[in-house]
Amino acid sequence: MTSRRVVLLAAAGGLAAAALPASFASADFFGGYDLETRNRITMSPAADASDYFLELHCCMRIFNMRDRQYYAQVNAKRTQNREGRDYDVAIGRLRTPRLIGLLRYLLAVLRAEGNSAARALDLVQVGVDYDTTAATEPILQAALADARVAASKNQSSHHQMRVLRLEEATNYVPEWLAAHRNGEPHTDYAPFVYFYLGAGSYESAVYATLTYRREDKGLKAIWNPNGEPVDPAEAARLSAETEAYLAGLPSVRENPLPVP
Repeated sequence: MTSRRVVLLAAAGGLAAAALPASFASADFFGGYDLETRNRITMSPAADASDYFLELHCCMRIFNMRDRQYYAQVNAKRTQNREGRDYDVAIGRLRTPRLIGLLRYLLAVLRAEGNSAARALDLVQVGVDYDTTAATEPILQAALADARVAASKNQSSHHQMRVLRLEEATNYVPEWLAAHRNGEPHTDYAPFVYFYLGAGSYESAVYATLTYRREDKGLKAIWNPNGEPVDPAEAARLSAETEAYLAGLPSVRENPLPVP
């Protein structure tokens, strides 16, 4: 039986980068589906927020895509269950990078809002380094307390979504820390890469990609139908390529989130 450590290492991004079929990779099939609606939260930008917008776009778009890939498998298990499809494996593998992506996304929001403690962190080390990840806990807890107060005064979906996402993140950090202490680390060396990690429904994973936003077709991905490990440097290289691609888009100069 595959050990939990192996599964977690798989979720870390240490996986073979398998290309999509050429017909998928070259297809101009990207429609207007806006996943960001699901993850749009309120943000109160600081005076210098524009200095953090590229980082915010990188973290937000990658979390959106990881979230979409995760729920593609969850929904496939619910609605397309077929004999021999190991959806639980795919869901388990995708859970870790999704949640670490969520941590980075929320911290990027806080950094754009001027949170000095969040700005002191290296976001690339969140989900990698123990001390850096531990330092996120009080930051997220304080942000959650503030979000609950704001949501009690404003019932908009964006306020409510901020609370829900911060609750999810604050619940995950202790799990992440405990796993590292127990020698079963949840590690993600690919901050700006999304994943298909084998098993589950390949068709659902492809559909999740092809129905995403047109300008996000340049996001780099690791496709791992067979689960072979690779050097984490490959994931880091793909992350750098995604960041460079997004840096060239005019939209990254703008605040992507609703202001309360």
